[in-house]
Amino acid sequence: PRPGRKKTVSEKVISGKVISEKTVSDKVMSDKPEGGKAEAEPWERMEFNKAVLAVKRISKFEPGKRDCFMFALGNKCYTKGLEEEVVMRLAQEKFGSEEFNAAAPIHNAYIYTDRTTEANMRKEEEKPDTIHQLLDFLKTHYDFRRNIIMDRLEYLNFNEDTEKWIGKFRPVRITSYNAIFLDLQLAEIKCSPDYLKTIVNSSYPRDFNPFTDYIESLKPWDGVTDYI
Repeated sequence: PRPGRKKTVSEKVISGKVISEKTVSDKVMSDKPEGGKAEAEPWERMEFNKAVLAVKRISKFEPGKRDCFMFALGNKCYTKGLEEEVVMRLAQEKFGSEEFNAAAPIHNAYIYTDRTTEANMRKEEEKPDTIHQLLDFLKTHYDFRRNIIMDRLEYLNFNEDTEKWIGKFRPVRITSYNAIFLDLQLAEIKCSPDYLKTIVNSSYPRDFNPFTDYIESLKPWDGVTDYI
């Protein structure tokens, strides 16, 4: 520091982690190659400058807003796949000064964005596939068939509470879709009504021919009685 000037170290806190600006500044300086020139490929500089222009459209680099500007820039550079050390050096080169360490908010942005991205990826991996959830629910609670003679969908509700339909198939109506959709929501299986209709009215239901089904249900011919 200059003679007579008190040395200060400002700190940033992101998600409970304290990041020292001096520590980041020292890291940036130590990462520079000999001669102090920022080690960045031409394409990296180009992508960095594109990110700067994009952030300038929504924010201003001015006192009181500089940290927010740099944090947004770090976030943008992260999504472009730029290395953190390269971005910190370019940011310090373009925006840094004795009063402002541009590398620290960049570092914080990379930490925060990386953790957020990993958390979202874990959630996606843990999240059950909607279509398999839906199919498992339908198989457990209903039996669907396509009546190829009547050309219509029919279903049997295993948990039917209306006496006349207990153990019986009935045509799939709009109200049927609505009732099934309600059961899905209560089971916390999120899908749209149209998505449900697409699955049910597909190749999922088995084909059903009432004539052959009736004939196959008859007793074998005993040589005397003609059951048909």
